[in-house]
Formats: sequence, C-alpha cells, structure tokens
Amino acid sequence: EAALVALTFVLVYVHVLRETEGSPITAFLLAVAAAIVSCGFFEPRPHLWTYLFLAITIVILQRARQDASRRNHAWLLAVVYFVWSNLHAGAVVGLAMIAAFALGDFLASRRSSAEQEALLARAKFTAMLALGCIAATFVNPYGWRIYENLLSTISSDTAMNLVLEWASPDFHSKSGKILELFLGVIIYSIAFTTRKRDPGSLIVLALLVYASLSAARNAPLLAVVGSMLIGAELQSAIERHIPNRKHSESYFFGKTPNAAIVTAAVLGIAVLAGTKIGASVRGDGLGEMPMAYRIAANSFGWSNFPTGAADFIEAEQFPVSMKLYNIYDFGGYLIGRLPNRPVFIDGRADIYFGDILEDVNNIQGMSYDWQEILKKRGCDFIVTSAAKKQTRLYLNSPDWTLVYADWANLDNENGVNALIFIRNRPEYARLIAKCRSDCPAAVNASKFSAWRF
Repeated sequence: EAALVALTFVLVYVHVLRETEGSPITAFLLAVAAAIVSCGFFEPRPHLWTYLFLAITIVILQRARQDASRRNHAWLLAVVYFVWSNLHAGAVVGLAMIAAFALGDFLASRRSSAEQEALLARAKFTAMLALGCIAATFVNPYGWRIYENLLSTISSDTAMNLVLEWASPDFHSKSGKILELFLGVIIYSIAFTTRKRDPGSLIVLALLVYASLSAARNAPLLAVVGSMLIGAELQSAIERHIPNRKHSESYFFGKTPNAAIVTAAVLGIAVLAGTKIGASVRGDGLGEMPMAYRIAANSFGWSNFPTGAADFIEAEQFPVSMKLYNIYDFGGYLIGRLPNRPVFIDGRADIYFGDILEDVNNIQGMSYDWQEILKKRGCDFIVTSAAKKQTRLYLNSPDWTLVYADWANLDNENGVNALIFIRNRPEYARLIAKCRSDCPAAVNASKFSAWRF
C-alpha cells in the first residue's frame, strides 16, 4: 500500500516538475495537494493500482502528444492496460481519458488551419492508441464481461445507496472542503494561465470534475490527473500575478527558490504533520501499545478495521457453526483475518447482487422487518460499528446481547468502535456470559439507550 501510494505521487511530482520547467515548489505543492485530496482512500484495496496507472498514463501520453518521436513508446500503454484490467476495473477511466484527448485534438484541428494537419495526425494516433489499449483489456479471465460487470455495478441503485463512497461529496465535511479548495486551484489555473489551453486536457478535467462531484470515490482520480494536467497552467498563472518574477528565478515559485524560505516551508509542513499525528496518537485508545505500533496504526488506518473484535472472536472461541452478519465495511478485513468464517458481505458488492445486497440495504436502512431478515438468513452473531445507525436496533432488541465493544463510550469517534452482538439462544448462554465477563466495556456500553443517538 505505502509503496503504491508513494510511487504514484512521486510520479505526479516528477511530471509537474517537468511541465513547470523546473519549479520544485509548484510541483511539490500540487503533489501534496493531490495526496491530501486522495488520502481518505489510501486503503489496502485494488483501486490504488488505478491511481498509479492513471499517473503512468498521463506521463507516457503527454510526452507522446508533445513529441511525435515518442509516439512509438506510447504503445507501452497497451501492456499497462493489460495489467491494469486484471487488477482493477478503473482501467475504463484511463481508456476514457485517452479517448477524450483524441477528441480534443480533433476538435482543435477544426479550429486551427495552421496546425490542422499536425493535430489531426495526433488525434488519429491517440484514437488508435485508445483502441489498442481497449483490446489489451480483453485479455483477462472474463474477457468482455469485465465491462458488463462494471455496468451492472454502477446501474444498481441498491449498490449506489449502500456504499457510502458512491455518494456525492459532503462539502460540509473536512474532506469536502479540501476538495473545494482543489477545485478552486483548477479553476484559477485554467482561468488565469497565459498559455494556450489544450482542449483535450479541458475535456478530461471536465469529465473528472463531474465524476468527483457525482461520487466521493472519484475525487482521487481528479486529484491525480488534475494536478498533472494543470501544472504548467498553474505556474503560468502564478507568474502572471507575482511581481518581478521575470527578473529572478530565485523567487519562491522559481527554479531555484530561496533556501531559507524553502527550509521554513518544509519545517512548517513537518510541524503541522507532527501535530496531526500527535493528536491522532493521543486519542487512539492504544495507550498500552508501543509508540511505533501506535504511529503505524494511525498512519495506515488500522483503527478503521475491527481488529479488536476479530481478536475477541478467536480468543473466546466462537463456534465455527455460528453464522455471521457483518456490516459492508468490515467484510474484506474479516475475510483475511478470519478465513474460516464466511462473511455475510464484503466490498465486492457486485458478487452479492440480488437478495443478499437487498437484505443488507434494508437492514442498513433500519427497515421494520430487519429481525425477520436476520432470522431468515440464520445469523447468530453480528459484527458492526457504533457509528452505524442500525446498531441502535441491536442494542435495544431483547433478541440480541452486546458481548464486545472496543470502547464503552459509544460516542467515541476515534476509530470504528467495533461491536459484537450474539443472538439470545439457550445454546449461546454460556458463551454470552463468558464474553461479557471478559469484556467489561460491553457491559457498560449496554447501558446506552437508543434515545442517546
């Protein structure tokens, strides 16, 4: 995970550095901005490959568009898309991006008689490259059906309603405001650049802005590609508004910025990062663990997973015959952590299309027949989070007993605060008593009333 993320944003930095003709500050700030916009999705999931391959696509494609002698090298993208399509369906975003560049060059050729021949040739090459990359994506175990699967996912109202990251960004949240700022940088760069605007880049940016406003999960796509496309425009706009920028390359956004200013800026960023990490560590609830473990846990978002709940299930030796109901967010982790216990659902929503996905959506929506759904499915215990509204139902139902909680305070917002409920049945009475004896936090948390929520 860390290597993929690091490589992605190193590529962003190197590309922007080249596009700005050597402005390290502009390149660094854009790479950091892209990382900040994307950081909410830095999880051990295949979409991290999409971020990396998008960056690779921009690097190779833009060089081929700028220098005709490099066009033969661009066919390496066919190999990239063969690998990409076997790792994540996000390859379709890259294909659409290449096609958008071809369309942009074609439209530009209709407006410029002087460059018409060169632009048409570039448009034809880019279109052929797109077709070649599309063909490469069919070399996978499912062939053309990877696109059928993608269409099924995005056309499923149940999946779109169930998975929070498919919802539009919440601009009242911190992540939403960060996205707003990034959109402002894009608008500023395009509006005030003194360079000739590239229609292909504008089309790609417009499509990605729309995608990021439609679904929060698409914001990183805009961040990675957008930062790489506006580098030169942002540098141009900055130079337009900073006095005396032509007389010296040592100003802050120049090729050789003043060392003292750069040092102060780096130290400032380091202090802010240290303050943020310190605040996270102080409130992580892992006071008894070594500091190195706590820093790693906060850096990689371990608190977002039910690690304590999985440990508890193993320690208390829950019978393997007990059927699990888990919330959508926990499924992927539980598959790897408890491989002998089938999960109810995981992040691969497409393989659960039908009754299972509908049942999960109804329970999450707190439908009146939620108990009948769980009985029908034969679920004996539940792994959920205190943050989920459906948890109110279990907490106040006589059919379920809370046996585990990360923290007794269900209002604790540090991490997921995973909870485990067991169905009240005679055969589980001894297990319930033992669990509650071993987890006092569950006993105290049980005192919370649904009216508290």
